[in-house]
Amino acid sequence: MRPLALFMRTLVAGALLGSMIVAPALTATPAQAADGERTRAGAQVTTYLTIEGREVVNIGAPASSAGDTTITRGSAAMTEGGQAVGTFATRVVVVMPDANGRERRDTTVHVAMPDGALFAQQIQDDPTGLPPNTASDLVVLGGTGAFHNARGVVSMAPAAAGILRLTWNLKPNTGIDPEQATTISFERLVDATSSGQATNDANALSESGSQGRLRMKGQDGAFTCGDAKLAQSRPGGIGVDSWLCRYDLPRGSVLVAAFSQYRGGTAWPSKFIDIILGGTGAYAGARGEAVTDCTSETAADVTLRLLSDTGLPPVPVKFSQDRTYKTFDVIALDDASLVYAGSTASQFALGTNRKVGTSAGLYVSSMELSRSEGFRRSFGVYAFDLKGGTIRAVAYDEGQADEVSPTTTLVVTGGTGAFLGATGTIGLIAGKVVNERTVVRIAQ
Repeated sequence: MRPLALFMRTLVAGALLGSMIVAPALTATPAQAADGERTRAGAQVTTYLTIEGREVVNIGAPASSAGDTTITRGSAAMTEGGQAVGTFATRVVVVMPDANGRERRDTTVHVAMPDGALFAQQIQDDPTGLPPNTASDLVVLGGTGAFHNARGVVSMAPAAAGILRLTWNLKPNTGIDPEQATTISFERLVDATSSGQATNDANALSESGSQGRLRMKGQDGAFTCGDAKLAQSRPGGIGVDSWLCRYDLPRGSVLVAAFSQYRGGTAWPSKFIDIILGGTGAYAGARGEAVTDCTSETAADVTLRLLSDTGLPPVPVKFSQDRTYKTFDVIALDDASLVYAGSTASQFALGTNRKVGTSAGLYVSSMELSRSEGFRRSFGVYAFDLKGGTIRAVAYDEGQADEVSPTTTLVVTGGTGAFLGATGTIGLIAGKVVNERTVVRIAQ
């Protein structure tokens, strides 16, 4: 078995790449314009995913519990029974454990095709320990290449044994008006909670879930939330917190998320802002923010602010920064076949020591130890806290465990403040002085 230290070097040098690139550029290059062509007018894309490998890792007890993680991989075709033209991978984390043979999961899907890749995410019900067996809708987070700035809904359904059909319904790529928004307010009441934890000598990974009712004027709804924390276990240690919540409303669902870093022992805020990742039904392609005011340990007042589309193309803004980082926390599960790693960083104006922000990341990597050289599949989430607001992004990376990818592309899933409604990509480019190229399109 390869030592854990080698895997950690891979995560640090490959997945948790170093620095960043902020000089705004308000015009799109021809290549950027071509990247967004498919999603500018909207499109429907169908993919057939064939499961070729699946690994389930329990965070603690063998029974279903919050935090249990499944990594699935396989091939992607554009027609049923057709030739494989791409690959896919999913990361599934249990939020609410088994109830009558089903468990509620935080599911992230990455599908790579010849002309680009797509990301989707949702909290959904699936049979305990098994692949999905019923139809469901996931939120499109964004994409790369031809799917740059993609948003909308993907409908997933079993097509045959071990095969899933995903129909991607992509919305037109338009800007948003930060001043024009529809607000939806309700009270969130917790009915049930769950928790799971894994620790080693220095670090702790915890997953908690909650579900319950939404009370709004004249109507009711439901919600499920998941909260993952990776932190140093010593007093005052650094940690990162990844939060996801699904709100089921009368006209569809809305998915919101937040990602932040913290120090142990600090008081959690009672009021915070989540980023709207998207929705289903009437809220397909939604962007905006959610303001949550916790009124007790089991209740909160929530206001969703859904931004209105302008119908005009987004305004592209380019940021270039330097970034210095450190991996602060690592924990391995199931004899190092699944590894969690967190990082914190400082952002600097390009070529200077002038600090312009901070950032944090969390990667979940599946390590295939049976291969002689080892192979990794890594799902990541980032938050860039810059002057004026926050940008959230997700990533997927794969390769030999001892390889360093020269470029990793993060897909922007939204933002706050000046980056409200943001879409686009962030490029992390490795080098002796590690740089990142950041490209974010913001509707202004």
